[in-house]
Amino acid sequence: MDERYNTSKRDTIYVGIVLKKHVKFVTLILQRVYTPCLTYPPEYFEYMAHIMLEGVSSANPTVNTPSLLYWTKYLAEVPGYVYTEEERIQFQQLLRDKLNGSSEETGVDSITLMSKPFIENSSKKRLLFVRDYNSFETIPEYKELSLFSRLKLMFHSFFTTIYTTYYGRRFLNATFLFIINLMKRYPKMTFLMFNVKVSARYLFNFPIDNSGLKPNSAFKKQKTRSSWYKAIVSCINRKK
Repeated sequence: MDERYNTSKRDTIYVGIVLKKHVKFVTLILQRVYTPCLTYPPEYFEYMAHIMLEGVSSANPTVNTPSLLYWTKYLAEVPGYVYTEEERIQFQQLLRDKLNGSSEETGVDSITLMSKPFIENSSKKRLLFVRDYNSFETIPEYKELSLFSRLKLMFHSFFTTIYTTYYGRRFLNATFLFIINLMKRYPKMTFLMFNVKVSARYLFNFPIDNSGLKPNSAFKKQKTRSSWYKAIVSCINRKK
């Protein structure tokens, strides 16, 4: 393979230059591959992500699917996903600037807030409106999160900060490898989460229903917000 495509090469003399090129290359992949694909995910992506994260949560109870998906899109700089009040205000102002005097009811196509994607996508437009960012309670993606999921976002923020340190990376990487090894050695742990009877049917390929794969639209339906005490009860039941 041509050495110019070896992004992991380290030159002891020009390490600074190599590092800058590496960061630039990874940033380019983020902006033109990951961000567009998470903004306009391919069909059945949401279903795959939910199934994968629910499986991981059987070995790692700290995993919460809605909050982790939100945080992933936030880290990938998907337009509309904000976490702090300052980011919300800045993003709302960015939408106003993009409208350039047009009516706020027009909306801003999220594709205009990203770099040109490497992978073409024929998905319909994802419009972002200024009014949706008057507060966090009006942000469509954020208000769908339960109280439990919002608390999990705080932990994601904390662990992201920890991961920037040397010992934090060592600890979290070791924890991740431990969980993966645990799932490989003790796959029956999922029985306790998904119900023994249901898991046994899947194990022996006995069909339970004919629902099949779920399209992305099935996960974009508005969810009914549960009260704070129901969220706490569900959190307690989950840990049992």
